[in-house]
Amino acid sequence: MCFQDPLDIFPELIIHRVIKIQDDEIASGSGSDDVKTFSYLTKGDANPDADPDWVPEDRVIGVVWFRIPYLGLIRTWVQDVLFGKT
Repeated sequence: MCFQDPLDIFPELIIHRVIKIQDDEIASGSGSDDVKTFSYLTKGDANPDADPDWVPEDRVIGVVWFRIPYLGLIRTWVQDVLFGKT
């Protein structure tokens, strides 16, 4: 899942696995009009533990369908060439 940081600490998008889904019910006043939303507990592949904060549904940008290994290296190389090593 691709999402914005729930605490707005990091401006970059985050991609982590969903390991648990929680139903959140928001009461709108009358019982029949309750809106059901979801929160997600995520975990990065390189992290030993789950992320400490649940990601609310409105912070989700999309889902990852596939990945291309090492594609990020091209971006890093171009960034180094254009802007110097960081």
